[in-house]
Amino acid sequence: EITLATILSACADLGSLSMGGEIEEYILRSGLGSDLRVQTSLIHMFCKCGSIKKAKEVFEKRVLKKDLAVWSCMINGYAIHGMGEDALSLFHKMQHEEGIKPDAVVYTSVLSACSHSGLVKDGLQYFESMQRDFGIEPSIEHCSCLVDLLGRAGDLDLSLKAIQEMPIRVQAQVWAPFLSACRTHCNIELGEFAAKKLLDLNPGSTTNYVLVANFYTCIGKW
Repeated sequence: EITLATILSACADLGSLSMGGEIEEYILRSGLGSDLRVQTSLIHMFCKCGSIKKAKEVFEKRVLKKDLAVWSCMINGYAIHGMGEDALSLFHKMQHEEGIKPDAVVYTSVLSACSHSGLVKDGLQYFESMQRDFGIEPSIEHCSCLVDLLGRAGDLDLSLKAIQEMPIRVQAQVWAPFLSACRTHCNIELGEFAAKKLLDLNPGSTTNYVLVANFYTCIGKW
């Protein structure tokens, strides 16, 4: 089972749906389809390879006893495909119908779902509720999602305020979505400010240099 999970993870990283499908056929022929770790890996692979329909099929029809990890995997699948309403509906079902308590990882997926679907009000409420109702302290991943949520919606001032008031040490990871939002909404002043912060915090990152280059190209300064 561990080997199959590793192979499926590799298929997910490569985006190879055809190879992942062949592994699924082998799993079913071998009678390993009921193993929860394998099922979770299948869902993850299908989501990463763009087949949310197949992921949902495995989740709903094959996984009979769902743990937190498999719920989190499916919620994250909806999130990365911009299916925010589906992600939140599943999150609600997990808590109120199945009685499963969410953890920090699930909340990252929920906040990401809100961000990619423009559900600003919901995202802000979930950011507060994870602390108030479950005692989950915001991580850098949660804070990055919050910055992205506000930035995508065009509220750059509030997004910047969220960075400045973070309860944890600010890292380059939070400036990246802010810079992307500045590029999208053509805010040169804040974008140049974010670009400097990004490079100061992590000067050796090729990814960050690409983000900065894309920003300056967009505003005609490259």
